[in-house]
Amino acid sequence: MSRPRHSKKRYRGDTDTERSKDGKTAYNPKYVAIAFVSVLIAACVIVGISALDKDDDTIDMTRMSETAAAAMMDKIHSDPSSYIGKTIKLEGTYNSGGIDGWDPTGCCPVQWFFLEGYGGNNPENYEKIQVIGTYKYDSGQHILVVSSLTVL
Repeated sequence: MSRPRHSKKRYRGDTDTERSKDGKTAYNPKYVAIAFVSVLIAACVIVGISALDKDDDTIDMTRMSETAAAAMMDKIHSDPSSYIGKTIKLEGTYNSGGIDGWDPTGCCPVQWFFLEGYGGNNPENYEKIQVIGTYKYDSGQHILVVSSLTVL
């Protein structure tokens, strides 16, 4: 009986480890890169979770990386009822009564919230601002009722 033929040929480097001539283990760079990316993603998740202050339901997105903040915004927009009434602190760009940030892929600017209740003078469009406010969702709109707005 002969061994069945495999459709995929195995080439040098297809395994996660291999032995070099001197007997030491050499790791495949592909698997090392995958492990590195996995650790990096885990670190971003931990930073994102730590930014949620469980004592007073404050989400401090200023302590998150841009990627983690964009992912948090995606979460808020996907499940608004879980965040209603929470205090959110974030930085972004003022744009026509709202605050803009980036989508989770980091490619495109999107409006994160409409701002209301901040009084005073409006910042100039495209100025970088920091906002603290309470989240509400009304008629399909994501709104931050502002308690503090600072032009950076």
